[in-house]
Amino acid sequence: MLYCFTIIPFREFIIVYFLAYEILILLGTVIGVAIRYLMQKLKNKKLSQKP
Repeated sequence: MLYCFTIIPFREFIIVYFLAYEILILLGTVIGVAIRYLMQKLKNKKLSQKP
């Protein structure tokens, strides 16, 4: 693990870390929106099933 860090210069490591962080934020946002959308769909289905 430490061997990898010594190969990569600190500046490049920060760039890689920042990119990973951005990707995680995007994934989290997409997943959150998808979950909200699915919950709304389920609520609408439950409401429409009631007589």
